[in-house]
Amino acid sequence: FFTSLIPGLSNNYTIGAGWNYYETTYPGENLTANGPGVFFNYMNTSKRGFQISPEKGGTAYLAYNSYLPHISNVSYDELRFAGSYFLSGFLPKHNVLAGFLNLYYAPRLDHLLLGRTTSSAVYQQNVLDSSFVLRGYPYGALIGRSLYSGNLEYRFPIRNAYDGYDVKPLFFQKYYGALFVDAATVDGAYYSKNNLSYNAVSPGHYFVGSGLELKADTTIFYQ
Repeated sequence: FFTSLIPGLSNNYTIGAGWNYYETTYPGENLTANGPGVFFNYMNTSKRGFQISPEKGGTAYLAYNSYLPHISNVSYDELRFAGSYFLSGFLPKHNVLAGFLNLYYAPRLDHLLLGRTTSSAVYQQNVLDSSFVLRGYPYGALIGRSLYSGNLEYRFPIRNAYDGYDVKPLFFQKYYGALFVDAATVDGAYYSKNNLSYNAVSPGHYFVGSGLELKADTTIFYQ
């Protein structure tokens, strides 16, 4: 991928272009997707000191990819948007209201296994895709050619610990929590625990999860 700043704009804005290649194998079939892509990215957030989260600003990411026939055995176009926004000015110190919106649209995609799916938690990026978070449901509960999700969180600090044990590598920095509501809808399928299989579903049928998360920033190993 090629990435560049946009002349005349701040470093918060970047654009890029490149080539995508995906290969997926499952019993009886090998799927490949090849083609160009472009993207636009905006990021105006930061986190430092005693903050448990970015406290203001937001992010936006828009990408378009086209997977071409003749050099792929699956041909389709996809549009991807991800955005976030953070508010804290009217809240107690280091309390944050955070909102997230994720959209994926690929109407010509015939193979759902190449589509997007939901995850059950926010994992570290590049470890497991956690863009479409739907807590309270198992990983992969929704999968489809079009997937839309929204998340609202109220994040609050609990305690700045900074506790350690002599020279042992176990160190507790701070504890904090979040009240959340997640919602998603899909053009594809959802996993039913009743019959242990995926069932077709259309956009407009919403799946909702809510709850409380307790978190800790820790160091468990150093080199």
